[in-house]
Amino acid sequence: MFAVACGSAAPAVSVGDASLSREEADEFVREQLQTPEGAEQVDDDAPIDAATYADGLTTYVLEQLVNQELEDRGITVTAEDLDNARAVSASPQAPPPTDAEVDRLARVLRLAYSLADQDPPTEESVRAAYEEAPVVQACSAHILLETQEAADDVVAELEGGADFATLAMERSTGPSGPNGGDLGCGDPGGFVEPFATTVREAEVGEVTGPVETEFGFHVILVSERTAVPYEDIASQALGQAINEDIGTVLGPAYTSWLSEDETAITIDPRFGTWNREEARVVPPDGADPAGTDADPDAGADGGLDGGVGVDATPPTAG
Repeated sequence: MFAVACGSAAPAVSVGDASLSREEADEFVREQLQTPEGAEQVDDDAPIDAATYADGLTTYVLEQLVNQELEDRGITVTAEDLDNARAVSASPQAPPPTDAEVDRLARVLRLAYSLADQDPPTEESVRAAYEEAPVVQACSAHILLETQEAADDVVAELEGGADFATLAMERSTGPSGPNGGDLGCGDPGGFVEPFATTVREAEVGEVTGPVETEFGFHVILVSERTAVPYEDIASQALGQAINEDIGTVLGPAYTSWLSEDETAITIDPRFGTWNREEARVVPPDGADPAGTDADPDAGADGGLDGGVGVDATPPTAG
């Protein structure tokens, strides 16, 4: 672990008028290693490798640059900005972000919108966009055939009054055949194209097809289709709208600002150097990537042990 030299006057990191002593930097980096539930990923006395420490300092530098720019612009983060950050960072595959992560992302987003000279999406604008192209839930079934001719024969039999489920059990080569071709209900986006588009647009209750995909020829029956109410998907729709902004205008505006910002940034060379082009703290030369239990007071070449990563850069996209 980086040793803390009590009484040392030189800060570990300084960004404009803001700075952290070596002891404060050590505490800050360890705070970044906490899980959303607050349980630390490393013990207080466990060593931290050089790359992880540099990532933690990068988080501090970017945080201070954003805060100082917001202050210069007279911008205050609002409750709506926090809601925007939560919407962007929400993911069913990941634990919820910490309050600190939400606050950090809210500040980055608010600044990025200002840099791009654009207002964040409103509830009204998101609702209007959603209503033009709502998410649908469709209940569907299919009969999968190997050839166009076989599929045409099935369509003819269905038009003649044959039962769809019975033909699926008798003819379908797909795994849903024994269940009468039933595919259940859900978002058609989970299907391969052009099957998905057909399920999304076909007349309910009418046999459609054959539709060819990489799996063969499908005869499709959509039994029900409903639009998901906006209220059930409002946060997801908001997150999607902001992510679209990030990809088109916010990301480029934020990156351009970082590359042009001239704020004085100083890093104790034992912890790394600030790379303005890459907008990150680069670990000192010679630091052992595998992590060597070494004391930084011995010089910049000392590697460190630990190997726990830090999400150092502000989140951009969900």
